[in-house]
Amino acid sequence: MIWIFLKRAMIILYRGSIKLFRAIMKFSHATILIVLFSILSFWMANAYFAPPDFAAYYSYTRSLLHDGDLDFSDEYEHFEFQKHMLYITGKGYLSNDWPMGAGLLWSGFYLLGSVAARFFGSETNGFSQPYFSLVLTGILFYVGSGLFAAYHFLRKRYGAKISLWSVLLCFFGTPLLFYTFYGALMSHATGFFIVTLFIIVWAETIKERTPAQWALLGALGGIMTLTRPQHIATLIVLLVEAFIKHREGAFKSRADYAAQYIKGALVAFAAFIFALLPLFFYWSKFFGNPFHMPKLEEMRWFRPAIFEMLFSDYHGLLPWTPIVLLGALGLFLLWKKERILAAGLIAALLMQIYINSANEVWWAGGSFSNRRFTEYGFIFMLGLAALFSEGRMKFWLISAILFSAWSFLLVIAERLGFNTLDHYIPWNKTFFYEMTALLVAPWRWFPALWGDYAKISIIYRIILALLLANALVFADYIAAHLKNYINRKRLVLALIITVLLFFNILVLVGVVRTRPQPPEIAALLGQSNRFLWFNYYEYGYYLLSKKRLHKALAAFQKAHDLMPSQPQPLRYLGTIYEELGDYDKAEKYYLDAFALDPKYQNVRISLDRLRAKRRMNQFR
Repeated sequence: MIWIFLKRAMIILYRGSIKLFRAIMKFSHATILIVLFSILSFWMANAYFAPPDFAAYYSYTRSLLHDGDLDFSDEYEHFEFQKHMLYITGKGYLSNDWPMGAGLLWSGFYLLGSVAARFFGSETNGFSQPYFSLVLTGILFYVGSGLFAAYHFLRKRYGAKISLWSVLLCFFGTPLLFYTFYGALMSHATGFFIVTLFIIVWAETIKERTPAQWALLGALGGIMTLTRPQHIATLIVLLVEAFIKHREGAFKSRADYAAQYIKGALVAFAAFIFALLPLFFYWSKFFGNPFHMPKLEEMRWFRPAIFEMLFSDYHGLLPWTPIVLLGALGLFLLWKKERILAAGLIAALLMQIYINSANEVWWAGGSFSNRRFTEYGFIFMLGLAALFSEGRMKFWLISAILFSAWSFLLVIAERLGFNTLDHYIPWNKTFFYEMTALLVAPWRWFPALWGDYAKISIIYRIILALLLANALVFADYIAAHLKNYINRKRLVLALIITVLLFFNILVLVGVVRTRPQPPEIAALLGQSNRFLWFNYYEYGYYLLSKKRLHKALAAFQKAHDLMPSQPQPLRYLGTIYEELGDYDKAEKYYLDAFALDPKYQNVRISLDRLRAKRRMNQFR
């Protein structure tokens, strides 16, 4: 029986590969995308499950589908979460502050992994290779589908050549490449697909929208928000659309147009709420409030660090991924041809700039560029295509290639380990010397970029790459006819409603089955989230390197308050007070750090240096 199944699977794969080969022979622009993305996936894809972010997202998938609940104890134990990454909510449940949308969207591929695990005799516990490799392949499929949807949308407006260049350069030049292949288990790559789909559906129905299309738009907006709550700000495109139509007299030309628009918006809102029910179920159970929104305490709404978030070498958006500047410039050129589309996307982008810079951790922690803009790669693709179409394409193309190459070089540097994301690396002479050295040693690139693909053998890796390529052929066909599918009211809407109903039932059952943690566990972990301590510690180091001593003091003090057991913030507090000339306070902090860790050699050196300074002052 197994042999018959395997034989049929190989026949299907063989026939699909023949079709793929024939498509390659035609050498269309879409085929270039299929081949290139499949090769890059085979070469670079990496399944990284380190806590907390990566493992937290996957914990939703595994806990719901394997245990049937939302008790993450066994997932956190398997992925070796540290105590400071966890806390007990006010209702007594083990916390998971990361959004659940990505984990829910991976559920179909997790189930395929379960089938594969049984077939190959692997452990069916949700932690074996078949699960990890199939979920990773699913994420790659989402990204590839998003790229094809973007390409076909652009091709209708700007032609195949411009569209291909725009998609490829923005893929390599934005954080999307890094979070597709090296950070796939975060929500950003999956979010790129759903945000791209939402924007395309909105753009294709701007002129006129049926109730079913309104419902589809609302449902996609809900899934988008479920994946990452800050994406709710993208819904501003609907407000911009209504405002411009009103200014242009669209509501006056038809007496009932405004009423129809309001009805449609209400339908979209109902679909939006239906999509968000899993989040409301979870927040109500775990936090006692359906609108709790974890991490909201990180927001500084009236003190956004816009300049630093955009221009700092500490994961600043423009220094790390300068191609986004060209994409943003192109949106203003798009204004001439499609005012509503351009205005909506500019507003959505400005909202994301404000939200991300208002976050107290505006550098986005251990991030490649500012990873929170990964999902908006399609906006930059559209802007770049508009820029290319306005003339002087060679100049803009060369600029975009150079910008994209710089970002790709930073990826290579990160893979080689000298441009680590968790620790601030100043962009000084040493840094640029290392970057220059990379250019003259391209033989180092291939092994540095090699991913583990969930540590599967090369044979299975080839099979999965072929499966992905065949799936992308299907995705390419769907993307090419996406507008037609959007107009097929019952088909698409029924599919989305079925998916959302599955998510709602799955989470509701999981919520009902989850029990509070035992009192001894609750007492051990406490009720405060201490995970931010390392972010403040690194931010303090960044500020100290910039000689902004008083702000560095505040950052290190926050790090110490969150994790009093860590000696590193105390040592740097002592360093700053030493710089300020307050030797008494400096010595106190050094001694406190030394008391926490008597083997901390840097503190011993700092103490010896401080005491030598004091002796010199007394001698003078």
